Formats: sequence, structure tokens, C-alpha cells
Amino acid sequence: MSDVHSIPVRVPEDLRQKLEAEAKATDRSLSGMVRFLLQEAFSKRASAEKSWPRLFGQRPAGFKWIPAGLC
Repeated sequence: MSDVHSIPVRVPEDLRQKLEAEAKATDRSLSGMVRFLLQEAFSKRASAEKSWPRLFGQRPAGFKWIPAGLC
């Protein structure tokens, strides 16, 4: 992987434990698990944004995508 940057992230203890458990279960490092989940989230978001017009018609002006769970 080229041009990789380190970004320190603070997370609550329960989230760290979930990330570590999932990383272990999928044979990834903690860093690899976080990277995988972020890439997956952005991929799903991009897919949903592309599907919007097909499913619901044109988005209203100023529409901002808010991932489920954050609204």
C-alpha cells in the first residue's frame, strides 16, 4: 500500500474491544480492521448515493447524505 498515513484516533473502550474482537476473528490487525471498515463504509455510501436517483428521483438541492445511525 503506497502513501499510507498514520492518524491517531481516540475511541471509547467498548468500541476498541469490538474492533479488536472483529480484527482477531477476521485475522486482521487492529489497523487493518479499521481501514477495512472505513473503506467498506465509504463504498456503501457511494453506492447508495448512486442509487438515489434511480430509487427516489432527483435529490433536493443542498441534500447531504447522513449515514444510518448518525441521524
